[in-house]
Amino acid sequence: EYSRDERMNPRVRFSLAHEFGHMILHPEVFKAYRTHNPGSVLNWVLHIKERFDTELLEREANEFAAGFLVPGDELQFRYDKLLPAVRNKLADSGMDLAQMDSETLYGYMANAICREFDVSSKVVAIRLDRIGARTQWE
Repeated sequence: EYSRDERMNPRVRFSLAHEFGHMILHPEVFKAYRTHNPGSVLNWVLHIKERFDTELLEREANEFAAGFLVPGDELQFRYDKLLPAVRNKLADSGMDLAQMDSETLYGYMANAICREFDVSSKVVAIRLDRIGARTQWE
């Protein structure tokens, strides 16, 4: 169930997709729980940390969640559609586009697109990087 505070919905959606990613990508972790039967969640966490690279597991689950919530082809379509309007808006506001670094444009794009996917701008920024959108500006 979504939060009553709509500002939390992107975080909740990402968290659910992240945990779903663990289920899909890391079944061996759940198998370790069943075979070890640690008795408590704390013991299970300690057991997992001893046997798995948990930082890697978390990165993989984050990548899965980002890709699941923001598919690359749909993101590319929205990026391509929005880029001319953003360039025009920035130029109309007096910004020298020739001097603008890709990070500045990238921030505008991530903020504009994130609402369309109901995720944070950070998730969109990561996905834009993964699909190579930044190189289109440079």
